[in-house]
Amino acid sequence: MTRHRILVIALLGAGAAGAATAPLAAGRASDSAEQVLIERERAWSAAYLRHDVTAVGKILDEDYLGIDGRGVITHRADELSEAAPPAKDAPPPVFQILDEQLSDFQVRLFDKVAVVNALNTVKASVRGQPRTLQYRRTTVWRRSGPTWRCVSFHASEVRPSKP
Repeated sequence: MTRHRILVIALLGAGAAGAATAPLAAGRASDSAEQVLIERERAWSAAYLRHDVTAVGKILDEDYLGIDGRGVITHRADELSEAAPPAKDAPPPVFQILDEQLSDFQVRLFDKVAVVNALNTVKASVRGQPRTLQYRRTTVWRRSGPTWRCVSFHASEVRPSKP
C-alpha cells in the first residue's frame, strides 16, 4: 500500500480532513472542498469590491497570472494595485465595477489543483453610464497545506447572440 493511500485512509478514518485539506480523487469534487473553493471565489469578489488589498493578497498566489475580459494580462502586484481604494482626489475611473454576482459554478479537483468555472454578472459604470456585463471565468487554484490560493484567472465576455 502506498504512503499516499495510507495517509488517505488515516485521514478518513480519523475524520480529520478539513474542507481545504481533504484528499481528493482526480476529477471528482468532494462537497466540502467544492464549497471552500466557491467561498474563496466569493471572498475574492467581496474583498475587491470593498478595496481590501490584504484579503485579496491572501487569496492570490505569489505566481498569480490573470487575463481579464479585455485580454489584459495581470500579475499579483497589478491585481493588488487594482483592488486598492482610489485616491481621494482621483478622477472617476473610465470603468468601475460596482457589484458582481458569481453563479453557475463548476468545480473540478485534481489532488492539490482545482479548476473553477463560473458566470460573473457585473454591474459597472462605464464612462459614468451604468452597464451590466457577463463573463465566463476560469480560475485555477493550488492547495498549499490547508489553504487554496488562486494561481490563474481568465475571463471571456458573454456577448448576446445575434438573431
